[in-house]
Amino acid sequence: MLKRPPPLSLLIYYICCVFLLGSTFLVNKFNEQNSRTIISWDIAGYYLYLPAFFYDNPGKINNLESIKEKYSPFGDGFYQALKQPNGNYVIKYPYGQALMFFPAFAVGHLCAKLTGYPVDGFSLPYQISFTIGCVFFSFLGLWFIRRALLKYYTDKIVALSLFVLCFATNYYNYVSFSGGLPHSNLFTVYALIIYFTILFYEKPTFALASALGFLSGLAVITRPTEIVCVFIPVFWGVSDWDSFKIRIQTFIKQYRKLAAYIFFAALMCFIQLLYWKKYSGHFIHWSYGEDERFDFFHPHFIAGLFSCRKGWFMYTPVMILSILGFIPLFKKNRNIFWTASIFTLVNLYFVFAWSRWWYGGSFSQRAVIESYAVLLFPLASFFTWAFNKIISAIALSLFILFCIWFNLLMTY
Repeated sequence: MLKRPPPLSLLIYYICCVFLLGSTFLVNKFNEQNSRTIISWDIAGYYLYLPAFFYDNPGKINNLESIKEKYSPFGDGFYQALKQPNGNYVIKYPYGQALMFFPAFAVGHLCAKLTGYPVDGFSLPYQISFTIGCVFFSFLGLWFIRRALLKYYTDKIVALSLFVLCFATNYYNYVSFSGGLPHSNLFTVYALIIYFTILFYEKPTFALASALGFLSGLAVITRPTEIVCVFIPVFWGVSDWDSFKIRIQTFIKQYRKLAAYIFFAALMCFIQLLYWKKYSGHFIHWSYGEDERFDFFHPHFIAGLFSCRKGWFMYTPVMILSILGFIPLFKKNRNIFWTASIFTLVNLYFVFAWSRWWYGGSFSQRAVIESYAVLLFPLASFFTWAFNKIISAIALSLFILFCIWFNLLMTY
């Protein structure tokens, strides 16, 4: 008896994983004496919690000069932590990304111990473990977003959506070349939030509510603007006013599970407040300095979308299809449309209201990467609509091929 071939989306998933992993090791240059290409600049700031807490004094960072001299991870100067009036350093970035780095850090620590390398958080075993850990965490996100998409779209459409994500968008860049930045990790967090939300409304449990609270809190203490993630569990499945009223009734009926969600989300954030209180003296602390702030009254939408500097649609044109996909999404999957619409509008407002909207060291718009977990749904809806007609299918195929070529060209 012949075995059934595996689903196409599963094959594409494996192809994407091999492509991302291969690209990572093709480009990254590991060097025993210099981690600048691996754990450096902003990435070093997110990561700094781990060597600071396990090998140093997190408020004083006594090993700073020796680390700078040996590995040069901090770029020009040292902006990753700011010295406070009380004499302590406070790390610029929240701790969420460091928490996601911890498994790779632990493996790096063990390997450094066994191989005789310096146990300092930056030596070669940490660099290799860090790089592999970031890529494999991305594999987890691709797996769960595939599972979520399959609940609404055909296997072929899901396969195409994954392929386009990994080959034709800047997600590729932020997994294989800049994996230590928070955006690809947050994509995985969002994929888990979406999948667990779907499961929760199929069968509400305390475990799922707690997991959603933990993941929501993790997103917020990685980048505070990710507070928009709460729109997913709140509005997912709401298609009109009547279904929204039913959702409110569900929250009231399931108030214990709602309390579990709030508790775990608040716990994740409270840990950050404790860190700020201990080392800055204040529970609420603005760690980004005076040069970087939100400009909520003058968001940079036009520049952020179309500028030659870092315009999202300029350098990732395939995502225009996702925006167009909100039309068929409204017609065919209205129970996702409102969640995706509210989330996208608020998220883009936050992204483009940042004073330095071009987000240094980035290709295209790096701050939208995590939102691709949501935007894959309207993208899949657009593909479903377009491939029903021969002419649009041919035109779309050619456009996707162009976007793949353009993305690879601009990435390299």
